[in-house]
Amino acid sequence: MARLARDDNRRARSVPNPRTRSDTPDALSAVVASLEPAIAADAAELTWEHADPSDRIIVATARRLGAAVVTADTAILDFAAATRAVRRLEI
Repeated sequence: MARLARDDNRRARSVPNPRTRSDTPDALSAVVASLEPAIAADAAELTWEHADPSDRIIVATARRLGAAVVTADTAILDFAAATRAVRRLEI
């Protein structure tokens, strides 16, 4: 599960799942990102062999919000490392 949050300055940030991590900063709050047309277009246009639409939307959303993706998904981690198209935090 990818989690995105915004700090008090309204910048998008990713936070660990609070059920698995106890060090989530109090200044961050979780947000739900809408699937905007720009995100859908970016997801479709990513130069990535990986066809899973959910993973593509997660990456495109993080790019649009300027957030890092917090994930254990090796496909996303490998794509992020190879392309630097999105910041990632491995869990």
